[in-house]
Amino acid sequence: MSPNSLATAAVVLAYLIGSIPFAYVIVRAVKGIDIRTVGSGNVGATNASRVLGLKGFLAVFLLDLLKGLLPTIGFPALVRYYGGHAAGDLPILIALATILGHNFPVYLQFRGGKGVATSLGALLGLDWMAALVAVVVFGVSLRVNRYVSLSSVVGALAFVVVHFAEVIFLEKKSAWDRDHLAFSVLTLGLFAMLIWRHRKNWARIREGTEPKISRRRRAPSGRAATWLLAFMAVVGVVALLAMRLTRTASVDCGPFTLVDVGRVKTGHQRAIRPVFAEGGRVLGVLCPRYNRLMIYRVADDRSLTLTSDVMLDGQPMALSATRQGFLVLERPSGDSRHIMPGNLQGYDFDGKKTGVNVSVGYYPSEMAVIDDASAALVLTTGLAEGNAKLGLPALEVVDLKLGRVVSRVPFDRAGDNPWRISVASNERNVAVALQGSNEVAAIDLTDRSQPVLLGRTPLSAGRVPYPSIAGDEWILMPVESDRDFALAPAPGLARPVNPLIDYVVSVQVDESTLEVRKLASSATLGTLPLRGSGNFTEIRPTGVACSPERGLIAVTSRSGGVHMIAMQPKDGGSVGKIAGHVEGHAESRLK
Repeated sequence: MSPNSLATAAVVLAYLIGSIPFAYVIVRAVKGIDIRTVGSGNVGATNASRVLGLKGFLAVFLLDLLKGLLPTIGFPALVRYYGGHAAGDLPILIALATILGHNFPVYLQFRGGKGVATSLGALLGLDWMAALVAVVVFGVSLRVNRYVSLSSVVGALAFVVVHFAEVIFLEKKSAWDRDHLAFSVLTLGLFAMLIWRHRKNWARIREGTEPKISRRRRAPSGRAATWLLAFMAVVGVVALLAMRLTRTASVDCGPFTLVDVGRVKTGHQRAIRPVFAEGGRVLGVLCPRYNRLMIYRVADDRSLTLTSDVMLDGQPMALSATRQGFLVLERPSGDSRHIMPGNLQGYDFDGKKTGVNVSVGYYPSEMAVIDDASAALVLTTGLAEGNAKLGLPALEVVDLKLGRVVSRVPFDRAGDNPWRISVASNERNVAVALQGSNEVAAIDLTDRSQPVLLGRTPLSAGRVPYPSIAGDEWILMPVESDRDFALAPAPGLARPVNPLIDYVVSVQVDESTLEVRKLASSATLGTLPLRGSGNFTEIRPTGVACSPERGLIAVTSRSGGVHMIAMQPKDGGSVGKIAGHVEGHAESRLK
C-alpha cells in the first residue's frame, strides 16, 4: 500500500474514531437516557455531568481527550513504519479529522459536541507545551467566572497565543512559513470554530441564564476527591506520554544544531551503508539480509519517499554514488560465495541496471570510487576468510570504463584482512586498514596499472579517523574503532572537505548516538541520542552519510530504519555566516 493511500486511510479512520460519541454511549448505557434530550443537549462531558455527576464528567472527558490524542501521535508513526514515508502535515490532518468527527459525528447524523476535550487531546499531540498552558488558563478562568463555556474559549485563546509566541520568539521563524503554515491555520480555525460552536452559550451569558459551576464551601466528598485525583493523574500521564512521543531530539554543536527531523522503515531487517547522491536529492541504502538496494528521493521538507526497492543478484557489501547512479559491491549469495568471485554492478537512480558489471576477487568487503567515478578501488579478503585456495587478500584497481580489474596489491602477512580504505585528497595515495595484523598499508596509485606498496604503520587505537596533512594534500588515517563515520563539511558548503575547518560524524553499534567532532582537533562538539519508535527505545546504528549541500545526515540502524538529521545553522539558515565562522576559526589555527 502506498504512503498516500495509507495516509488517506489514516485520516478517514481518525474521523471515524473522533465520531465515537462517548457521552451518548455512556449515558445511554448507565441511565438509559438519550443525552441529546437532557440539559443543553450537547454530546459532551459537561452535559454528561448533569446526568452522571463528576465520575461521568471525568470518564467522558478522558475518553474524548484520548480519541483526539492517540490518533494524532500514533497514526503518522504507523504510516511512516508501513509506508516508508509520512507527509509532514499528516499529524495536523489527523488532528483535524478527529475534532471534526467529534463535532459532526457520522453515527449521530452529524450532530455532536463542541470539541473542547477532543481538541485538547489533538493539540497535546501537536504542541504539548501550549496545550498544558491552555489547561492551566482554563482552570484559572473557571475558578474566577465559573462558566465552562467561557473558560474553554479563554483556554483556547491561551493556546493560540502560546503557539504563535513559540514560533516567533523561541524558534525565531514566521508562523506562516512552509513549516508552520498548516498548524497556524489549524490553530486559528479551531479557535474560530470553538467560538461559533458556543454561540448559544454567549446568548445565555448575556441573558444571565447560562449555568455556572457551583462554589461549594464544604470540601468534596472522599469519593469525589479520589476520582478527581485519579483523573488528574491520568491526564498527567497522558501529557507526559505526549511529551515523550512528540519530543524532537537535538543537540548544540557550536555553529550549528543537529536535529532529528524524520525516520522511516525500509521494511527489511538491518539497513547499512547510506549514501547520498545528486547533491543530497537521492539516498541509497543497502539491506544485506534480503539482498536489497533501497533508493529514496529526499524532498525539500527532508522527508524520504521510496522510489525503488531493488532485488540484487548477491549480498551487498558496499555502496558508492556516481553522477549516473549507484555502484553496488556484491558477494554471491549462499554457499556460492565460497567458490565464485564478487561483482561490481551499476544501477541508475530508478534502480535499473547499467552497463557497469565487473567481476572482482573473492569475498569483496569494501570499495571507494575515484577519478570522477572512472575507477574503483575494491578490497577483497580472499584466504583471510579461511579458504587458502582463493588467493591473498588484496586491493584491486578497477577501470570502470574498460570494465575490468587492471591491477592489484596483495597483502601477504599473517592475519592481514583488509577492511577499511581511505583515499588521499590527491587520489594518488591510499591507506588500507588491516585487521589481524593491526597495521595500515600505504599504497601509491600514481600509476594505477602498477600500484606500489610503500610500507606499513601501526593501526591507531583512536575512536574516529584523524587527518594526516602534508602541504596541500591530506588523508584520513584509519583507526581500530569499528565506528562508521562520515565527513561533514559545514552545512551548505558544497566543496571538497577541508580537514582544518570541517567535522566528522560517527556512530557505533553499541551506542545509540551520533557524535560530532572537529576534524582537526578531535574535540567533541555534541552527541545526539538516537531513539526508535515513540522515543522510548534505543536503536543500534550501523551506518552514516552526510550531504553537505543540504546539511543533512542519514543514519541507518540494525532494525532496518533510517534517521534523517539536519545540521541547522544557528542564525536561522544563513550558510554564509557559518562558512565565515569556520573559515575564520581555521585561519586563526593556521596563524
